Amino acid sequence: MHIGIDVSCWANRRGFGRFTRELVGHLLAYQPDHRYSLFTDQSLQTTFTADVSEINVAPAHTVNEKAVAHDRRRISDMLAFSRSVARVKPDVMYFPAVYSWFPLFPGTRSIVTFHDAIAERFPELIFPTRASRWAWRAKVNLAKWQADEYITVSHAAQAEMTEHLNIDPQRITVITEGFNTTFKPLDGMKIPGDLIHRYPFLNRPYLIYVGGIAPHKNLLGLLNGFLIAKDRGAVSDLKLVFVGDWGRDGFHENRSELDTLIAANPMLKSDVHFAGGIDDEGLRVLYGQALAGVMPAFSEGFGLPAVEAMACRTPVLASRAGSLPEVVGPGGLFFDPYDPADIATQIEVIHSDQKLREHLAQAALKHVTQFSWRRGVELLWPRLEALGES
Repeated sequence: MHIGIDVSCWANRRGFGRFTRELVGHLLAYQPDHRYSLFTDQSLQTTFTADVSEINVAPAHTVNEKAVAHDRRRISDMLAFSRSVARVKPDVMYFPAVYSWFPLFPGTRSIVTFHDAIAERFPELIFPTRASRWAWRAKVNLAKWQADEYITVSHAAQAEMTEHLNIDPQRITVITEGFNTTFKPLDGMKIPGDLIHRYPFLNRPYLIYVGGIAPHKNLLGLLNGFLIAKDRGAVSDLKLVFVGDWGRDGFHENRSELDTLIAANPMLKSDVHFAGGIDDEGLRVLYGQALAGVMPAFSEGFGLPAVEAMACRTPVLASRAGSLPEVVGPGGLFFDPYDPADIATQIEVIHSDQKLREHLAQAALKHVTQFSWRRGVELLWPRLEALGES
C-alpha cells in the first residue's frame, strides 16, 4: 500500500508538531513494509528505515510562516501540495493535523486528524481578528467535506467535534497520544549544576505549567488562583513556573495581560518565573522536581504535558474541562477553570499534603502506562489500511 502523509508541521514546536513527528515515526516502525510519501515544505533532516520518499513541495511560504494568528496560507501554496499529491497518487492520504490541511483533487481518499474543536468553541480566544476566524472556518469546512474519515485523540475531543463541528461520532476514530521515553522518574538523579544555575527555583517547591500562552489556556485564571492562595498565607514558599517557547510560532498569545497582572502584584512578581523553552532532558528534570504540573485550560483536546508530567512521577492539578479528567484520571486533583478560588484551594491542598502527593504520584505513574505512541498507531492503522485498500 502507498500512504501519503502531510508532514508540513513537522518542525512546529507546538503539540501537533510533536504529534506528527512521534506518530509518523512510530507508524513507519510499526508498518515498514509499505511505501510512504511524506509531503513537506522544508527538509525533515531525519533518516527513515522504511520505504520513504520525502517530497519537498517548495511553496513560496511554509506552513509555519503563514498558518499563524495574524496571517493565512496562500491558495497557491496549498495548491502546490495538492498538485504534488496528484502526481504521486498515494492510495490514501493522511493529515496528522487539520492545521496544515490542503485540498486534494478528486480520486484521493483521506483521513484528517482534528485534535479538538477549541477554535469553534472559543473562536475569539484563538483568533484575534474576524478575517482569521473566517479563514479558519473556511479551511475546516472544506476539510470536513472532503475527508473520508476523521481521527481525534480523546473521547472528550470526539464529543466536542460532534457538538461544534456537527460530525457524526461514528465517523470519528479515537486514538491516543503518548510520551517520549525521555520522560521518566528522576529516581534520585543528581541535578546538573548548569540547570540549578539556570533555574534557581529548582531548590524551592514549585508548580509547573508547560505549553502555549494563549487565552484559552486560562493562565490568567491560574495566576489569580495562585494569588488568592498567596494572600491566604498557606503557600508562602511556593513558586509558579511557566515553560514554553513562546512568541516564535505566530500564534495568538496574551503574554502582555499576564505581565500586567504580575507587575501589579508584588507576590506574583517575586514568585512567578517564565523559564522559556528547554530540551526534553531538561524538561524531565523540571517536571520531576515539581510538586505538580498544572493544566488550567478551558478545554484541551488531549493535554500532552499532563502525560509527560505523570510519566515523570509528578501529579497534575487540572481543569475539569475537556479531555483532562479523561487523561489525568487518578493522577491528579481537579478544579473549576472559571473559579480562581477553587484553583487556589487545590493549590493549597497539593502544597500541604505530602502523603496525598505521594499517593497521586504513584497513581499517575501507573495510569500513564496506557498512553503510548505505539498504541496510537495501532488504533490508527486499521483505518488507514481499510481506506487505502478499498
